[in-house]
Amino acid sequence: LDGNVEIWSKTLIDDRTAFVALFPQPYGTPIQLSVNLTDLGLGRFDEYDFFETFHGEFLGKYHKNERYSFTI
Repeated sequence: LDGNVEIWSKTLIDDRTAFVALFPQPYGTPIQLSVNLTDLGLGRFDEYDFFETFHGEFLGKYHKNERYSFTI
């Protein structure tokens, strides 16, 4: 992605996948990123439900051709 940002994925049960974005800089302000879902390998289904992992918050439903924007 942008500079030193890494995105890792883990296949889970029930056709689920977990993603984590890492920005391994010890200092600095948060950065805004945007990624195509197809670049994450998502394309098997037309739509995907996104959840925040730690609190289980529903982030929205995204089509496989959309971009997902986030801050890390």
